[in-house]
Amino acid sequence: MTTFNTQEFLDDEQIARRIVDYRHGQAVFSQGDACAHVMYLCKGAIKLSVRSTTGREAIVAILGPGEFFGEASLAGQRTRAGSATAIAASTVLLVDTHNMVRLLRRHRAMCDRFIAHMLARNAHIEKALIDQLFDSCE
Repeated sequence: MTTFNTQEFLDDEQIARRIVDYRHGQAVFSQGDACAHVMYLCKGAIKLSVRSTTGREAIVAILGPGEFFGEASLAGQRTRAGSATAIAASTVLLVDTHNMVRLLRRHRAMCDRFIAHMLARNAHIEKALIDQLFDSCE
């Protein structure tokens, strides 16, 4: 299996993408926004959260450099189910959903890394939710 080269991914000229800098506290996207991009955190830290209809916020994950987020657009989700907020000055690579699909099909190592990353993050979130559920029941 070939390894994923992050710099090659960031430098690939065949991918329509945009690099955006966010200040501490600035929203990358908000719950209810349209899903149009998959994001890759180049530097900084991002908080993923959801807000209930009563206004309570739950933090789903804290992301660091080298992590993907906003991938729900790949599954056909039209609007964001949660929010992403910079909790430190951050640089984010935004890749259009259609271009991300092409990239994943074209680069096996990239696809393998992306899938492994998503599965690991989902397992972590699932464990945290289960822990929280049992803690609140006891």
